[in-house]
Amino acid sequence: MQEAYENALAYVLKRDASLIYKAGKGMGTHDSLLIEVMTQRTKSQIEKIDINYRELKENSSKRSLNDFLKSECSGDYQKFLKYVAKSRPKFLADQLSKAMDGMEYKDTIIH
Repeated sequence: MQEAYENALAYVLKRDASLIYKAGKGMGTHDSLLIEVMTQRTKSQIEKIDINYRELKENSSKRSLNDFLKSECSGDYQKFLKYVAKSRPKFLADQLSKAMDGMEYKDTIIH
């Protein structure tokens, strides 16, 4: 039973990688498709989607999910999707780095 579940999940995550790729094809980005996939998966599933995205035969440049988001999205929308795609440890490390950047530490970012 566990093997069947893992096989089904692997299939879904490969399909999600393909859907994300298709969301960026052509003029503009198919935002509703991108949001649907990105907001309905866990962080660990999104990490696996990123691996599958890099391995897509259509993705000849082998760019990452983060690279896709940088090129296809902008502003707060991009920040949100990049946060969703980022692992929790990486997100926390980035926030600490931002908080301690410069002469003063920014107490509000840490809280």
